[in-house]
Amino acid sequence: MKKIISIIVFVSCVFTQAAGQEKDVFKIDWVTDGIIIGSVITVNTAGFLLEDKTSQEMPGLLSVDTINTFDRWSAFPYSKAADVSSDIFQYASFLLPAVLFTTGMDQWITIGVMYAEASLLSFGLKNMGKSMINRYRPYNYFPGAPEQDDNDFVKSHPSGHTTMVFTGAAFASYTFSQYFPDSPWKIPVIAGSYVLAGTTAALRIKSGSHFFSDVLSGAVIGTLSGFLIPYIHKAEKKVNEALSKNSEIEYSLTLNPSYCSFSLKF
Repeated sequence: MKKIISIIVFVSCVFTQAAGQEKDVFKIDWVTDGIIIGSVITVNTAGFLLEDKTSQEMPGLLSVDTINTFDRWSAFPYSKAADVSSDIFQYASFLLPAVLFTTGMDQWITIGVMYAEASLLSFGLKNMGKSMINRYRPYNYFPGAPEQDDNDFVKSHPSGHTTMVFTGAAFASYTFSQYFPDSPWKIPVIAGSYVLAGTTAALRIKSGSHFFSDVLSGAVIGTLSGFLIPYIHKAEKKVNEALSKNSEIEYSLTLNPSYCSFSLKF
């Protein structure tokens, strides 16, 4: 019991130290965010409209020889244990940005808005991919495929689980490192995020639900979404700060017309 209490105290002290390094590095701008939200809605709507809602019958046993060479090694029969495990890891990975609760409460709304935007963007992009690319899942090439009546057996590409967990991993890693650049927890957070995400991707392959190219595409979509959204908010803040400095310089020039030498750093 004493050891457990000591560990809890130690972790609390480290996170307290990290919280002391917090910086207001991201900013919500409702014009920019309005454009982002509008784009996200458009992407998700497109994915919904492109989806073929006609019910399809599961195919008979497919030939493994028809799988491309790049993906053939990653074809496995269905494993319920790996499938359920991947769900658990997905939820754990997707909740990783909760480490950002170590920031001040005044940052929580900003973090929440950014994560919602990143998640909805990756969700819409992976749905568009599944709607445009009909691909049988690996378990269709082996006996024992699970019975499904929602066309899910033909929605292998890209991997939805992988997309969402890499969104969380990229978002948590980037934002945590920006808020707490000197924190001793920065490397563990980044490493832990991607270990969980990579494990989820591996389980999706092992479960017979996805080929390697499916999880690779999902990882790319998720990483880009998880990084791009907070980066835009940070870049937006830099632009606003630069414009503010520029306004101050112009004001000083008006008051002192004889002084014309100045420099502006972005």
